[in-house]
Amino acid sequence: MHGPAPMAAIDHPHRYRRDIDGLRALAILPVLLFHAHVPGFSGGYVGVDIFFVISGFLITGILARDIDQGRFSLIRFYERRFRRIVPALALMILVTLALAAWLYLPGDLEGVPRSALAATLFASNLWFFTDTGYFAGGADVKPLLHTWSLAVEEQYYIGFPILLMLLACHAPRWRTAALSGIAAASLLLALGMERDTSGFTFYLLPTRAWELFAGGLLALGAVPALRRGWLREAIAAIGSPAILKTNRMGYDGKGQARLSEPGDAVGAWNAIGRQSAILEGFVTFAEEFSVILVRGADGAMRFWDSPANVHVNGILSTSTAPAGALIEGQVDQARALAAQVADALDYVGVLTLEFFASADGPVFNEMAPRVHNSGHWTIEGAVTSQFENHVRAICGLPLGDTGLAAPRVEMRNLIGDDVDAWAEILTDPANHLHLYGKHEARPGRKMGHVTRLAL
Repeated sequence: MHGPAPMAAIDHPHRYRRDIDGLRALAILPVLLFHAHVPGFSGGYVGVDIFFVISGFLITGILARDIDQGRFSLIRFYERRFRRIVPALALMILVTLALAAWLYLPGDLEGVPRSALAATLFASNLWFFTDTGYFAGGADVKPLLHTWSLAVEEQYYIGFPILLMLLACHAPRWRTAALSGIAAASLLLALGMERDTSGFTFYLLPTRAWELFAGGLLALGAVPALRRGWLREAIAAIGSPAILKTNRMGYDGKGQARLSEPGDAVGAWNAIGRQSAILEGFVTFAEEFSVILVRGADGAMRFWDSPANVHVNGILSTSTAPAGALIEGQVDQARALAAQVADALDYVGVLTLEFFASADGPVFNEMAPRVHNSGHWTIEGAVTSQFENHVRAICGLPLGDTGLAAPRVEMRNLIGDDVDAWAEILTDPANHLHLYGKHEARPGRKMGHVTRLAL
């Protein structure tokens, strides 16, 4: 494994980063709300973890750039850290000591000077590790408890610059690999001590270092930089996993790529041919269904039964009507939305909207302004098919009855080599076979469908 070319992903780290300051503020805010016991922020302490990643990203970028350009000075680095941190820390400690002397009872005051000394020496994480748990009942009267994270950070930056310098001198190509290995070891240690109740995992550097290394690896380009701003912002807003889908012809598994994590973005972008695209977040749902309607030029509207749809590898496999209790309970709300869409567009013809049936009700997914694959069952399964009603609508003829022609109807797509079983399918008189006349069967290609009526 080889690391990236020096400075490949480090972009002017010395300039002021308002975005980084904003992220720092967002990371610290939930911690403050956690300590203020604000409802809904019982997990706010994770802001410290985010802060560590941000710190690792920013400082590693600065260090790596200076080292790669041959201008790094260890003494100057420590001097900058001293000037940036120590004056504010000293003032905060003095104010804390004064207020504690004024407000605290003798029993509570006793530990404050000791923790102040530990904070001054950047060893308060060690002090609180031996003194009190972060979540213990007495933690609320430890005014310098929050300095434990600063101690972890400063302990990390005592050795980390030296490590980067050694790698630059002796193994520059292995920089990313070496840091990844150390980060993995720290993470594995943290996971292995997950049930530890002594505070070691929470307070001490060996099980916290992986978070700082994670930020550092981002700065070094271990995750390929995503140059497309719109995609970067979409991933930040929607999260992952997600589906990147082309704006045009992105259906039936085509023009789509899955992002299991943000690092997959570059590969997904390349997989869809670097075309204009949208990013869709994942939705938790139980079933999928379609609302298929026909609207005449006079505004008259009729709906077919909504089929339950099953997709395999992103391609519709079966559509079944009636759909079942869960979907039936959400059809009215979905139809109301579909009717609003058709009326707003002054649409004439067959229009299909696809939905997810979720615990919170129907979630709109896709729209097809045409006859639709999930409505092919209507050829035999409805009194009037979607194709006939589409022609009726655009010709200004009265719309036909959309009711079911059988108690149960199932349409199954014949995809790829499935079509080879056409002769066997015809041996069952309940089956209605439709072949599309395509000459070559390819994986993922719809070659026909079969509709089965339960009479």
